[in-house]
Amino acid sequence: MLKKVSCVVGLSVALFCSPGFSETYLLTPDLSADFDFPSNAAQVLKNYFFWTITATCNLNTPDSNDEFYVRMLNKSARLNGIKLSKGETMNFVIHNGDRLQISADAGAEVELTNQGQNTVKASCST
Repeated sequence: MLKKVSCVVGLSVALFCSPGFSETYLLTPDLSADFDFPSNAAQVLKNYFFWTITATCNLNTPDSNDEFYVRMLNKSARLNGIKLSKGETMNFVIHNGDRLQISADAGAEVELTNQGQNTVKASCST
């Protein structure tokens, strides 16, 4: 009987105290990264976090436009709302000053190749 009472009291304390300790934290506030994509050089980017990360990238290029080749190597991601799953590929054209919305699943891995003439710079933030 004493074990039952101890168990009920212990569970009640845990139940009523846990809301006081549960807080919501933004796991990646204001995280930013800059990337250089040289011409015709494939680069692999991976989301090492254990959660989906969403970022906006500002793209800068000296060319009037550049084409990128994208190949998903692992998991899935969304580029400007277009979903790519493992093994899928796509091409897209960027212009100087374009913004790219990216949402990558935990562990997602993508290969990006700048097929333009000059290096494209991307400044990304969450």
